[in-house]
Amino acid sequence: MNRRVLHVVRTDGLSGAEGHLVALVAPLAAQGWSSDVLISTRDPEGVQRLVRRLGEEGAGVRVIVGRHDLHPALLRSVLKARRSSRWSLIHSHMVHADWHAGLAALLTRGSVPLVSTKHNHDPFRTKLAVRAIETLWGLRTAQIIAISGSLADFIERHGTRRPVTVRYGISAGPAPAVRKAGRSVRLIAVGRLEPQKGVDVLLDAVARVEGVELDIVGDGSLRSTLADQVERLGLADRVRLVGHQQDVPDRMRAADVFVHAARWEGFGLVLLEAMSAGLPVVATSVGAIPEVVDDGVTGVLVAPDQSAALADAIRSLVADPERRRELGDAGRARLLEAFAVGRMARETADVYDCATGVSR
Repeated sequence: MNRRVLHVVRTDGLSGAEGHLVALVAPLAAQGWSSDVLISTRDPEGVQRLVRRLGEEGAGVRVIVGRHDLHPALLRSVLKARRSSRWSLIHSHMVHADWHAGLAALLTRGSVPLVSTKHNHDPFRTKLAVRAIETLWGLRTAQIIAISGSLADFIERHGTRRPVTVRYGISAGPAPAVRKAGRSVRLIAVGRLEPQKGVDVLLDAVARVEGVELDIVGDGSLRSTLADQVERLGLADRVRLVGHQQDVPDRMRAADVFVHAARWEGFGLVLLEAMSAGLPVVATSVGAIPEVVDDGVTGVLVAPDQSAALADAIRSLVADPERRRELGDAGRARLLEAFAVGRMARETADVYDCATGVSR
């Protein structure tokens, strides 16, 4: 029996959570769940790459534009979907979509059940008012998914009930290329240029390590501040802020070490992308990262906001090409074993079946 799910997301671009949704569409279809996606955005141009990627995976996509986080058109659309026979399930992703879907559930007795996926250890979720709102809408949500065990613990402490854990998965890319010796060690960081990602700490660390270059892929509100920091630290000849790029897998395959200095992290899909490329990982031991990176086996973990410790970890890999290779090989093997996209789709479909009362 083929059923349809309506994914609801409010976003202005393509990052980790949106990438997860793209990766989910095709393998969900193989599990008997076709996908439509309702995107609410302030930036219709900014979501075009997401729209294109979703369409390539087989999803039907609708974009509605609203400048404010409270988006009446989004609420009306979800209300209509709740009363519709077109969809068997509505699946909201991230807080703004969650709240619109939850409000729609409180305003209607529509029969289409709701599922919500939590993607991050958002600090605002610890506030009393937010907890009260999430408790209220959570009463009308059939199932809640967390993308890591760490995030499930966080949501249980600050939310409504224990979520089901369904970890991210990706399709492994081609086997990594043989990396050339005898050149500067190339580091790569990929992520939004926002306080969460700790790029400022990473720059301080790189300033302490000789013989390395760093490409920072991504954009965000801190771009100009970080560019000033690069100049102030005298790193302009070694650090490049390259903005959003579509060839991230190729850039990773050309690098030697992946670095991720996050202050908190719901999962870190980009860590799986680095593992697919056979890169050793240097990252912080926050949130779900220790569930993904096996410290000492697939990478090196350090405490957050500690630029000296981060520099020491980077320096240890710069000096040891063989260890870089061993960690990278172990990371790719771990990806293939524990983070396959098919496993993610099967577990998500199990949640859908539970929410809709269907037994496999």
